[in-house]
Amino acid sequence: MVARQSRPDLTDAMDEESLRTALAEGALEIERLERRVSDLQKSGSRFLSGAAHAIRNNLTVIQSYLEIIHSDLTAGLSDQQMSFLGIIYDSVVRMRSLVDDLVAIAALETGIEQFDIRPTRVDGLIEDACREMRPNAELGGQ
Repeated sequence: MVARQSRPDLTDAMDEESLRTALAEGALEIERLERRVSDLQKSGSRFLSGAAHAIRNNLTVIQSYLEIIHSDLTAGLSDQQMSFLGIIYDSVVRMRSLVDDLVAIAALETGIEQFDIRPTRVDGLIEDACREMRPNAELGGQ
């Protein structure tokens, strides 16, 4: 039996060239898609930042009016109304903190800021949530 030596013929060369062309086109398409994804991520971060700033401005107005009510109009309020006013105020402050977090996330995604990871106590958050939900829970039992 005679072993046949394989040698590239014209068909193999054409297939190899077609494969190289297809790979080059695929690589260009991948680069184009990566640029598109990056552009979309930047657009999303800009939108998130803009929306967060708009929300923060409205929360600032609400917080300001709550402070005016608390300082000027509390004489005629009952203890329960004062408690509700405090809950509303605390909620606005917490919402502003969440919006600030959204702005920070947008900054992290665009590379403007770096992570600052540290331990956080959650007991105060849990107590606040319970205090806020207590009036609704008490009303639900009636």
